[in-house]
Order: sequence, then C-alpha cells, then structure tokens
Amino acid sequence: MMYADGQSIKSIAEKFGRTDTSIRLLVSKMGVKRGDDVLNPETPAAESEQPKEKKESVLKKPWYLQSQRTIPSKKEQ
Repeated sequence: MMYADGQSIKSIAEKFGRTDTSIRLLVSKMGVKRGDDVLNPETPAAESEQPKEKKESVLKKPWYLQSQRTIPSKKEQ
C-alpha cells in the first residue's frame, strides 16, 4: 500500500529494515504499480492499463506460416 500510495522504495526499506532491492523485488512479484487501489484490486490505476481490443493484422502471413491444407490419402478417396 505504501508503494502504491507513492512512497519511495528507500523509505519503505528503511521502515522495515530491508534493502531497496528486496522491496523492489517484492513489489515486482506482487505486481503492484504506483496509483493502484490495493484494497480494491478490481479498479485499475489508470485507463491506459485497461485491456484494449486486439486489432487484426493487415499483414499477410508468409506461406510457411499459413495453415496447411491436408491432402486426402488414396484410401480416403
């Protein structure tokens, strides 16, 4: 909560008697970002972090990445 509220990593580390690196690692593992509402994780910190709709690529795949058609065997014919 302290990190999400904007406190520096250094001040958090001093308060808990830990190194800056350990606090940075912990925050990273927890996935906390500045401005996150830690008590209500359903609320994103900013609109830019909301999932965006995926757009379909206008580029064509090279021939070797395109789905392959199966050729029926002689037994199936």
